[in-house]
Amino acid sequence: MAKVLQMSDGDGNVYPVGAVFGSNSDGSYTKFADGTLICWKVLSFTGLAINTAWGGVYENTNALNLGNWPVAFTATPTIFVSNAKTSGSVSAFAEQVNGTSTTAVGTTYVWCPKSHASAAVGIAVLGIGRWK
Repeated sequence: MAKVLQMSDGDGNVYPVGAVFGSNSDGSYTKFADGTLICWKVLSFTGLAINTAWGGVYENTNALNLGNWPVAFTATPTIFVSNAKTSGSVSAFAEQVNGTSTTAVGTTYVWCPKSHASAAVGIAVLGIGRWK
């Protein structure tokens, strides 16, 4: 286990400082000495049909699996999703993510103002929580 640097405030209180950075096939992460964990990744989906009418826009018909977090959280994290421009992608917007857990990002649908028979879509995901 890596040693954690500590800092004193002069009144006898000691605080952990520093962070561990890493990445694996499930994304990137930063583990802070205070227990905060931030994980992120950008996913690319290709050949995606976004052609089911949904009000005044179009969405895909099958939920997109966003995979796992690169490091497990101790409790379900707060997550943020955004469209991400990837090579050849269209502007699609992620909907609410469902099924998020300490190890899984969850699933989502995307929508576009224009119908696409076969589109490339990029989705950026960020999770913030605790590792200890």
